[in-house]
Amino acid sequence: MQNELILVVDDEPLLCDVTRRMLVSVGFDVLTATTASDGLRLMDQPGSQVRVVILDVGLPGIAGERALKLFKAQAPKVPVLMTSGFLAAELEDRFARAGAVGFLQKPYLTTELLAAVRVALACWNDEKVPWTR
Repeated sequence: MQNELILVVDDEPLLCDVTRRMLVSVGFDVLTATTASDGLRLMDQPGSQVRVVILDVGLPGIAGERALKLFKAQAPKVPVLMTSGFLAAELEDRFARAGAVGFLQKPYLTTELLAAVRVALACWNDEKVPWTR
């Protein structure tokens, strides 16, 4: 699991930083972006080896399902975990149908984040895993 590259896309810089610190503390490499456009550009960099995207539902500009579809179109194999401070039950089905591998309700604990990332990495490795929340 160490040295896998995770991309965190959230318009709240503090949440990007906290999430980055959580992931780095257990050995992940992390990139952050505050817009979907910036996140897509980071994934498009030569040699980019992003293994999981953690994508906020409520980004300015390109958001929600549209952002998810753009990430999946650019890198179909890269699993995307959606996050939101809104009630997960209202969003989970919609994003699962759109291709997300899981949903993290904000605020999330380090254990919840790591469990969701493990599921997403298993998806990268084509292992059969359940939807995570």
